[in-house]
Amino acid sequence: MKTIFSVLFLIAIQSFGQDYYVEVKSDTLIIKQTKITTYDPFQFGSNPKSVLEKLEFEKTFRTFENVHVENKIDTLFTFKRGGDLFEVFKSNANENWLVGATITTRNFSASKKLQIGLSKADVVGRLSEYRITNIPTYLILEDLEIPERLIFKFSNQRIAKIEYIGYYD
Repeated sequence: MKTIFSVLFLIAIQSFGQDYYVEVKSDTLIIKQTKITTYDPFQFGSNPKSVLEKLEFEKTFRTFENVHVENKIDTLFTFKRGGDLFEVFKSNANENWLVGATITTRNFSASKKLQIGLSKADVVGRLSEYRITNIPTYLILEDLEIPERLIFKFSNQRIAKIEYIGYYD
């Protein structure tokens, strides 16, 4: 029982009318809150495909059948440049949204202006509303309502990699 408590530490806090949870599991700090990541974690707006096409990424795509509508084809675009990769889901001519990303350069910042190279101390400062004091190897910002998260990997006390796992079905 004592091992369970040392591996899993959960705090529920009421802050500004928002419930959030801070959980520590081994080498990972997880902050869970409604809309903590949003559908637009890199501030691309409502048409991320258009924004990424303007940035001269290498673009590939694959198509697959829609799981809900018979005879409808969906498209997943992959945009890659250097160490950065974005995946955009397009279900029709007017709708597309970011569903995945891997960032290893300083070219993009995520929610809360978190970006590659930022120190743990700076991250703690930018996340002060969650009352955290230390970050282990990984920090995860996870939405409570939809299966979506930002994962920050630290190396040498700085953000070295950002991964975004978005929602689409």
